[in-house]
Amino acid sequence: MKEPSKESNKSILIELISLLISQGYIAPEYLQTGLLSEKSDVYSFGVVMLELITGTQGCEIGTDEMFLVKEVKRVIDQNDTEYYGLRDMIDHKIVNQLRNVGFIKFVQLALHCVEYSASDRPSMYEIRTRLDIILLHDGSERTDSC
Repeated sequence: MKEPSKESNKSILIELISLLISQGYIAPEYLQTGLLSEKSDVYSFGVVMLELITGTQGCEIGTDEMFLVKEVKRVIDQNDTEYYGLRDMIDHKIVNQLRNVGFIKFVQLALHCVEYSASDRPSMYEIRTRLDIILLHDGSERTDSC
């Protein structure tokens, strides 16, 4: 089988990156520097977290320019202790199953992941730790053992 040329590989990579950008998964710093890092992955993970909350894809809301991250940030209401301002955006399949404290902490973590500046985003280790805390204390059924 013939190996793809470097030009062909470059073309495929450009198409993939264009797709990721159009879907809203690419971190802002990649658009400026062309470099990816762990914090770029954190940004993408934050977009996936927001997709889980809303039941939509990164660019499904509004026009192609209106990415999910921008829309969520626009409607956030930190004074709303029940839905954090996202009541109308929450996936209808989960809206009645939410546990308030765990939900708000999950949203806050997702927003922390999609901070514009890479240095303001948590590490993947911190994300895992915070998700463990949310699941253990706020977001899942507790089982007490004797």
